[in-house]
Amino acid sequence: MTKPIAPIESVKAETDRASQMVLIERHYQAHRRAGRHWLDYHFHKPSPFGLQLLMALATCELAAPALGFQLAKELAEIPYAQGKAGEQVFEHLLQKLIEVVVLRTLVSIDWPVGTVFRHEPTNPVSKKRPEFVVDTPERMFVFEVKCPGLLDHQRKRARNPQQIPARSSLTKSEVRERALSLFQGGVTLPQDNKLKDFLESAEEKIAGFQTEKPQTGVLVVAWDRFMYEPISSLNHAESGLFTEASFHTDANGARVLFAAVDGAILLNHLSLMHEHTHEKTGGHRPDPFVLDPNCPSPNVWCPNFGGTALPEAVLKAFDAVPAEAMAMFADYAPMEFVMWLDPQAFARNQAARRRKAELIYAVCPAPLGVG
Repeated sequence: MTKPIAPIESVKAETDRASQMVLIERHYQAHRRAGRHWLDYHFHKPSPFGLQLLMALATCELAAPALGFQLAKELAEIPYAQGKAGEQVFEHLLQKLIEVVVLRTLVSIDWPVGTVFRHEPTNPVSKKRPEFVVDTPERMFVFEVKCPGLLDHQRKRARNPQQIPARSSLTKSEVRERALSLFQGGVTLPQDNKLKDFLESAEEKIAGFQTEKPQTGVLVVAWDRFMYEPISSLNHAESGLFTEASFHTDANGARVLFAAVDGAILLNHLSLMHEHTHEKTGGHRPDPFVLDPNCPSPNVWCPNFGGTALPEAVLKAFDAVPAEAMAMFADYAPMEFVMWLDPQAFARNQAARRRKAELIYAVCPAPLGVG
């Protein structure tokens, strides 16, 4: 059987991509500061992760000239560090890698002819700079990307036996104290202030950017696998920032609308990217820079109350399923209270119980009726 021959255009595209990968890696090396860098290891051979990153940067470059090289330069400016400072620098690296994921996804969408891409343009009103603008002939899409530092929060979540993901009647002081008095240990509090800050920043960068044609503003937030946390902050019926009952109000008690933000795409990508940088590749996506559709753990689209819809092509590109369609699954449902069990301690306790039963049965099976 003869092997099918790829079209000339396809071969040329892959050749161009490979050439860009080489040039971008050289560009990265040329802008490295003195000392060690986080990506030195991955670009040395390069590693599988390094190749995936270079391919994502080359894809950006081919679609939007100068974008891939700019992102490589920004990555080269992130040095290696240890200790607490190293954690902060590493979280900054993760943020830049998430930006690569989002931009690679956006430039790969089949936009209408005449679409123009702009990276970090200046808002003419606020002078703030959103992450990316996709200017189509009919509509302008303005995207802002946020990636929280979650390492401290993840440690608290792993340590504390209770968690309150959203503000509700349970968080009122007297109710909360009564509920938590039934348990021992600490409690992990909501992360809704992070989402509020992200929305305020996005509002400043997106509002008033375009007045000559319709505009859609989108906040993209990377999170780890515990998607109920940002979803609870945005959609919880008693306090969600995207609901009429939002906890964030102005001096007159009126809900802050975030009118320029039509919704948020929540990516369950932060832990995955962390694992891939450490060459732990057992996650739900084999390439951390490709948001392939139909993943068993999809991302989520949370529309703002009163916001405009996002085109189906954009949702598909981000593998983003509407939040209400995922509410039946615990990892995606808005929650008020979570009680964690220590799985290792539980397993040890169960093993001890089984061993005790075996020993008792071996000594006196009949009286105990074990059989």
